[in-house]
Amino acid sequence: MTERSTTSWVDRLTQEPWVYRTGVAVRLAAVVVGILVSAAQGVLADSWNLALLLGALALIVGLKGIRWGGSAPWWAVLELTVAGVFLGIEAPFNPYFLGYLLAAGATAGVVYGIAIGLSGLVASGFGLTLMAWLVGAGLAGSEVVVVGQWYLIAALGVLAAGWSRVLIRRRRRVDDRYQAAYQLLVRLREVTRSLPTALDDVTAATTMLDLIGRSVPFDHAAVLRIDDHGPPQPLTVAGGDTIPWYPDSESWLMRRVDETGAAAQSMVWLAQGSTTDPSAHRTFRAIVPVDVGRTRIGLVTLQRNTPWTDEQLAEASDIVERSALMLDTAFVFGDVRSMATTEERRRLAREIHDGVAQEIAGLAYVVDDVAHREKDPQLQQDLSSIREDLTRLVSELRLSIFELRSGIDPGLGLGSSLSTYVRQIGTRGGITVHLVLEEDATRLPADIEVEIMRIVQEAITNARRHSRAKNLWVTLRTSPPRALVRVADDGVGLRGKRGDSYGLEIMRERAARIGGRLDVRQRVGGGTVVDLSVGDFTAPAATIAEPGIDDTLHMQRGATA
Repeated sequence: MTERSTTSWVDRLTQEPWVYRTGVAVRLAAVVVGILVSAAQGVLADSWNLALLLGALALIVGLKGIRWGGSAPWWAVLELTVAGVFLGIEAPFNPYFLGYLLAAGATAGVVYGIAIGLSGLVASGFGLTLMAWLVGAGLAGSEVVVVGQWYLIAALGVLAAGWSRVLIRRRRRVDDRYQAAYQLLVRLREVTRSLPTALDDVTAATTMLDLIGRSVPFDHAAVLRIDDHGPPQPLTVAGGDTIPWYPDSESWLMRRVDETGAAAQSMVWLAQGSTTDPSAHRTFRAIVPVDVGRTRIGLVTLQRNTPWTDEQLAEASDIVERSALMLDTAFVFGDVRSMATTEERRRLAREIHDGVAQEIAGLAYVVDDVAHREKDPQLQQDLSSIREDLTRLVSELRLSIFELRSGIDPGLGLGSSLSTYVRQIGTRGGITVHLVLEEDATRLPADIEVEIMRIVQEAITNARRHSRAKNLWVTLRTSPPRALVRVADDGVGLRGKRGDSYGLEIMRERAARIGGRLDVRQRVGGGTVVDLSVGDFTAPAATIAEPGIDDTLHMQRGATA
């Protein structure tokens, strides 16, 4: 972030030359008014020294602020005190230059606040009274009244200036937020362009495990993300297809990590001990916390058959500490991208609903009115056909709006959100949807769930619009951080380059974004099969049975699985 965005708005206000130029102009204007009024009253000859002193004081304060980039608050108090001294030593006393106190006090109130402005007025009043008493008999009764009136006006000016300062502060704070956000986005763009790898959480977590594995051997390892949406979510694993174990918050190992804030390990018996070979039934597990500042963003779990040394755990902690910021940056980047995508989808849904959908609905009413007045049977038939097409188009737009607004509920997860979505599609789309869900107890990372949901939505939309299918099979299996998804239909299948090839390209881009693979092929018996594998599943067709018309697990129109 630049220096401008890191300095406070008060510092910037005291460093801006226009503040001091304006202050000098106001002070000199007060001196000029004092000269003119004194000349009109015939006392200017005795007050030239006072005018010159106040003018010089105004120039000194202004030049210091302009040339040396601001001044401390005590300078404002000192200026008002010196001005009070100058006014007090003037004999005979000249009240026509008291406006200088109003100008200097108001400027101090704007720049430094009400407290500094009023403090300066009190100090100047003390200096004026003291000097008037030292050089003469003090102030006369009428002079005290005039001085009191001017100080009251100056105090009101300080209060008004302080209120304007509050308004400036509010505006500056808003500007600061936008400035900070802009600087962060610019820096993020620069960093993402210069990084050797993609800025996503899975890649960052995999890089972290690779770095640990080079120095600290393990048999199995995993990186889990901690957020506000439930238990830790696996990002990536090493040494197997699934995470070997989840840290229990009530276990001794997890409590040890929470108490010390450092890596810890423990021995765990995986099966009943044996007197002949007890080492074959035990394993050692370690947890390395991933902290950024005082916030815990994740955990690294390690497992192997032999214990780690303290030096090895310290080395793993050091690697995690160096990589934590990279991982947290990937989290932030993913969250920002997800929020931006969600907001854009909602905006498109609003525009479709308030724009083209309303226009087409209005056109349908016009067709109804024309058909009602038309007597020609052939023309009535044509209008009826047009009305049916318009009705179908409105239904498609409503489904599109529903798809744009559909997303992942953080409290429900992918399976429940997908079930709600396909139930609505079955009801509104006139197609029988068969749904199979096999989810692990733990959830996938939120950004991966969102991308899987979008891919499934696109696949279902393509099948509904182009395949003329009567049945749709949706199968989801998750074993974090891996997942398998299949969307199959019994429609016309792939016939050359279909009109929705752009949709297939988008699905492949989304799959690549989460480290997945998308396969599109003909279905046995007719139709299309879209397979999505996330993780190391290399043969989704072997792990999910080919769907058929006679599947027993299915969802009828509008029913739940």
